[in-house]
Amino acid sequence: MPRIKALHALAALVATASAESLRGSRPARGRRSLTDDSFIQTVKECGEADGLSGRIQFKLDKDYKDVKTGYAAAIAVRVADEAGCGTKPKRLFRPAGKHEAKHVAAGLDLWYTMDCGADDEELDAHAASLRASEKVREFLAKGDHKGIAVFEPQIVHKALAVEKDAYRSLQTHYDAINLDGAWEITTGDPTVTVQVLDSGLDPDHPDLKKHLWRNEAECQGEAGVDDDDNGFVDDCHGYNHADDTGTDLLGDGSHGTHCSGTIAADNMNGIGVAGV
Repeated sequence: MPRIKALHALAALVATASAESLRGSRPARGRRSLTDDSFIQTVKECGEADGLSGRIQFKLDKDYKDVKTGYAAAIAVRVADEAGCGTKPKRLFRPAGKHEAKHVAAGLDLWYTMDCGADDEELDAHAASLRASEKVREFLAKGDHKGIAVFEPQIVHKALAVEKDAYRSLQTHYDAINLDGAWEITTGDPTVTVQVLDSGLDPDHPDLKKHLWRNEAECQGEAGVDDDDNGFVDDCHGYNHADDTGTDLLGDGSHGTHCSGTIAADNMNGIGVAGV
């Protein structure tokens, strides 16, 4: 059977209807203008419709002289201070260790995020959405956007579809692809690794735990340390990007378990389902 690499990314989902309007307010080519009045109005509407998460993200201008000369972090702090959320910015895409040069080449090191109500226990989701909307609109109205290429609220996301059929795994869909015939040729290759990008995966599931991909440097390394210098801590079997952890791959969802089981559930063990 192939090995499964869990890449838990609840953030890689489709947007809500209100967020779709926010996306749609950008021009077809490139990002929207920082002074686009229609975008500012849409931000207001999305905030009132609970369409914003309470976080703000921004990208620095790679051609701005202070960015080019190595002062990106200082500029990010200045932007956060001007936004008035009362929190410090952090990189949206974490430093990637040995892969950092690729992040820099793609401009990912210029993206920052800051909390503007999402983690405030005194604010509910509606209040956090309104606060983020207000802070974005106030900042854009100031007019001094030197060094900034993009400044926008983080939209709320939801899954494209939620599985509701409790016995879906019992359907005989394998017959449609003649899986028995395929098994006469091969039953899989343990040297093949399949990466699953989905919601949560249960690494202790009896049908999966024998077939999980292992990042030996992290599995055998020190807890809380990025042993293989790839930018992710404790990613022994993959990483939960939604919750920013390598130790809890289940998170808030389980469809990744279903998907991984279809690919590589342990066969002929008398329990659960059969994997392709």
